[in-house]
Amino acid sequence: MPTASKRWAYAVWVVLIGAFAVLHGMHLSADFPNHSPWYGDWAKYTDEGWYSNAAIRAHLFGNWYIPGDFNPAPAVPVWPFLEWILFFIAGVTVEAARGLAVAFFFANLLLSYLLLRPRGPRWMPLLALTLLVTSPFLYCFSRLAILEPMLTTLMLAALNVTVRLPRTRRPIIASVCIGILFTFMMLTKTTAVFLLPAIGWAMLTSFWESRQPDPQSFSATPRPWIEKKALRCAAVAASAFAGTFGLWMALVAYLGLYADYKYLFFINNYIMHAPSYSEIVTLCLHDDHRLSLPCTRPRAA
Repeated sequence: MPTASKRWAYAVWVVLIGAFAVLHGMHLSADFPNHSPWYGDWAKYTDEGWYSNAAIRAHLFGNWYIPGDFNPAPAVPVWPFLEWILFFIAGVTVEAARGLAVAFFFANLLLSYLLLRPRGPRWMPLLALTLLVTSPFLYCFSRLAILEPMLTTLMLAALNVTVRLPRTRRPIIASVCIGILFTFMMLTKTTAVFLLPAIGWAMLTSFWESRQPDPQSFSATPRPWIEKKALRCAAVAASAFAGTFGLWMALVAYLGLYADYKYLFFINNYIMHAPSYSEIVTLCLHDDHRLSLPCTRPRAA
């Protein structure tokens, strides 16, 4: 294919990706689509209100904390803090909260392209973006004011910094940034701890691939399988995370909020039966039942 034709084809492809991406931000007041394979996911009934309640209370009642209620902000403060700032500009509306999540989805598209583009031909990252913007699963969940879109953004940002460590001029400063990003990930959603191996593996493989050919590779002394520079960067990143996350936990304990921190884990471990379709229809037809649903989980004894 001629070069000019390729450019036009890529341009049309990018426009189509952009068009599908824009659809995620339209009619944000619409609720989660019914009759989807994920209609029984409790996130569409509980998570938007739970993890936004600190920002909503701060604007409507003047205090983000209600004693005896579910206060997840001590464990996951980043999302409600951003919403608190946003509500000063856009007001306390569901469209504003969901718009913030969609903005992070757009950021995820850009960061995904930046992560994949150096690793293959141009069509490879564009294909990945096409799969992202046309996924019905992502369309349903990226339009909800939940924690995952922001967590994905922070994860992709950390990976982009990590894979560029061998080529950066100040790898130690970059490693500190990785550690701080991981702290923000943990303070966005506690299960981000399970993403740590991916960051570690990205750091290890990026240094391994960047190693210069050894002119004495046929000598009896083999080169170490892991670079000292990689270990140093990993240690700095781990120290930055331990220091910043430790400071936050110390602040939580000092303010007497550790019980609220622990209660988040009790809520997420509570076992609920999957709702039947008739129950979902009943909840959708009766707004008063739907609004009271997040309060049906019992408190810890």
